Parts: sequence; C-alpha cells; structure tokens
Amino acid sequence: GAHLDDTGANNGGAAYLFLLSNTPPGNVELPGAALPVDEGEPMLLTGYFVDPDVGDHFTVTVAWGDGGTDLAQVSGSPPTYTLTAGHTYAEGPAAYPITVTVTDLQGGSASVTETTTVGNIAPALGPLPDREVYAGTPLTVTVAWTAPGVLDGHTVAIGWSEGVTWTVAVRPATSGVVNT
Repeated sequence: GAHLDDTGANNGGAAYLFLLSNTPPGNVELPGAALPVDEGEPMLLTGYFVDPDVGDHFTVTVAWGDGGTDLAQVSGSPPTYTLTAGHTYAEGPAAYPITVTVTDLQGGSASVTETTTVGNIAPALGPLPDREVYAGTPLTVTVAWTAPGVLDGHTVAIGWSEGVTWTVAVRPATSGVVNT
C-alpha cells in the first residue's frame, strides 16, 4: 500500500499487487541411496533439496524401483529441506532405481534417480537332530528353514553316510519344512 499516493483522484492512497514468480524446488540429493542393503532389511532413505520460497509446502514421492511408492516426510525451512522415507526390499540380489520427486504447491518440481543394490541373504536352517535307525527301518527327516527373499527358490539336499544324496527343489518361499 502507498498512503497518500497522489496518483488517485482522492489522494487517499493506493494499493499495489505484485505477482511473485515461483521458484521450483531444486538440487535434490540422496547421499545414502547408493549404499547396499540386504533383502528383508529396512532401509532409511535421507535426502535434501532446496527451495527459497517462503511458506511453500511440498509433496515428496519416492518410487523404490520394485513397484513400491511412498510419500516422504519433509522437515526444514527455506532454503534447505530434509526428506526421509523408509522401505524394505523383499528380493535380492538386484539393483533398484530409487526416484524421488519433489513438487511444490505451484506445481514446480524436481527429481533425482539413484540406484541401490540389494543383496541376497542365504537361508537359515533350523536344527537337524542326530538320528539313529536300524537298517530297513523308515526314517523321517524334517528340514526347516527361513529366508527373507520372497522369490528365492531353494534346493534341499541330504547327504547320507553311504554316499547317497537326496535333493528336492522347493518353490519360492520365505520359510518351509520338507519331510522325507
């Protein structure tokens, strides 16, 4: 406003409107995204971006590369903001592109893509107790395991003292029991 601006007919003053242009977010960085993580292990993604506009609000979308998408939490104040989001990859070994897109209220946006490597975890076998059996007597062996990879296939092999090996392929599963 301009009190007593003399350009008006009544010399009472004037009001002026200024259109401020939007500065879109920029300089999106994900410094820890390239660090490896194992399947089934939680990953905490932290990143940064800048936006000098005061009073702006943001939507930060994280596409994890495995079909999962989340909204990140945003903290900070102009010009630098921090973003955080968490995810657990179900399968490795694989390389997944993580894409983060920051969008402000006026529709300005910036994106960055980094690749993370997810390692495979070997299955963990349950206990296999010693057994004693007489020749010609049937023996039941139960083998239990767990593995965080949901698409992993497994082969169970039992080697007998006579040099005979028995194997069975097991469909993808994160745990199971095989009886023979």
